[in-house]
Amino acid sequence: MNKKTNRTLSETTFNGFLWMISGKGVQGISQLLVLTILARLIAPNEFGIVTAAMVVIGFSLIFSSLGVGPALVQRPHIKKHHISTAFSLSILMGASFTLLIFFCSGIMASFFRIPELENVLKVLSFTFLIQGIYMTSLSLLERNLEFKSISLINSLAYIIGYGAMGIIFGLSGFGVYALVIAQISQEIVKLILILSKKQHSKKLEISIIATKELMYFGGGFTLARIFNYFALQGDNLVVGRTLGAESLGIYGRIYQLMALPATFFGQVVDKVLFSAMSRIQTDKSRLRMVFKRGIVLISLVALPTSIFSFIFSEEIILVLLGEKWLDAVLPFQILSIGIFFRTSYKISESVARSTGAVYRRAWRQLIYAISVIGGSLIGQQWGLIGVAYAINISLILNFLLMSHLSLKILSLSKFEFIKIHVPAILNTTVVFLLLSNLSLTFNNPLLTIFSNFILMGVILLFICTLLPRIFLGTEGKWIIKFMKNYFIKRILKKIK
Repeated sequence: MNKKTNRTLSETTFNGFLWMISGKGVQGISQLLVLTILARLIAPNEFGIVTAAMVVIGFSLIFSSLGVGPALVQRPHIKKHHISTAFSLSILMGASFTLLIFFCSGIMASFFRIPELENVLKVLSFTFLIQGIYMTSLSLLERNLEFKSISLINSLAYIIGYGAMGIIFGLSGFGVYALVIAQISQEIVKLILILSKKQHSKKLEISIIATKELMYFGGGFTLARIFNYFALQGDNLVVGRTLGAESLGIYGRIYQLMALPATFFGQVVDKVLFSAMSRIQTDKSRLRMVFKRGIVLISLVALPTSIFSFIFSEEIILVLLGEKWLDAVLPFQILSIGIFFRTSYKISESVARSTGAVYRRAWRQLIYAISVIGGSLIGQQWGLIGVAYAINISLILNFLLMSHLSLKILSLSKFEFIKIHVPAILNTTVVFLLLSNLSLTFNNPLLTIFSNFILMGVILLFICTLLPRIFLGTEGKWIIKFMKNYFIKRILKKIK
């Protein structure tokens, strides 16, 4: 592939990244504001009920799509029968799981020992049917790298659907059902916007050939998602069943805060790079280049975020959740150590999925799931603090497993992998030492957070500008240079 094509793909990918990160930024800020408001309107045990419901819904969603959406993105070439088959399978499975969860909601409520869960699950079961209708259109948008549209859709769906409806019904005293209505509203808004943006044939037909082609990748993808889901939700299963709805409500909120960088940044990198890497899946040298630069980008963001959250955990909880959530401070501080590992393994997942190594990814996710569930069962004896320590150990294990897979696929040495991380580790160490000793403290926790966040930014900017070779490294310097050229090119284009 020539340099012009390479540059075009880089610019298209970076453009998609900017749109996705902007959308996630808007959604992230909105999410924090909505969480701050709802945490004061809705009790922790009511959050716990919906968290338990979303554990069930999220797990079932894995089967409801069978991985046909990602298979559409990953396949080098698709035809009309691939699209119609994917759409038909998504509708069929979506409707089936709506009925299944609706009629099995009582069993699920008994498992969690939360009676209120039954009616909540009946309403949320319609999530499957809604997502089944728009999944194919969303996958086609991702395949075409139309991340600007996806970003705007996700932002609007969250703000209008979840945020506005959740707050309105929360203020009206609907309690747990304010969260239920918000969740369904978000999916409905997303359905309307996605279908209006991406049209395709709505013909209901299932081609045997297309099904086999989609399901080879989709089967491995689904298998990995099953194990990954148990890894991501196994702790919620254990906490909900052993420690109760209130503890689950507290744990669910602090885990959400810890996972925000992964949701905000890691998922953006994963989404964009998966689509871009799928286009160059046979070019190992270019895949190595993208992988290394992706690691640098994530490390430069996630490591300082982890340190900042650890140091100012109490202020973050006070501002975002309020004084009645102070029991969450220590578990959140422990979980904040895992932010980097929770975010960084996303780049390895992109490599595995884009190259079709879904089955090798699957068994690693099985080990991760066993670690989370087993660790949580042991840790729950010491309450949420014990669970938090167990989750950190599991995150580190998964990071190592997925990194090992990426190194094998890309033929990278362990030494080179460690070397890529060194600049970020060095600048994070400096940030931790300086921020711990120079941190600004005010009576207002929001002012404390804001002031020290600015201070952290100044420290990072100073050391990276002063000694870029040490604190950015070769790949980090390339990213900065590319960004400068990218924006200068855009400015000059507008001037002309």
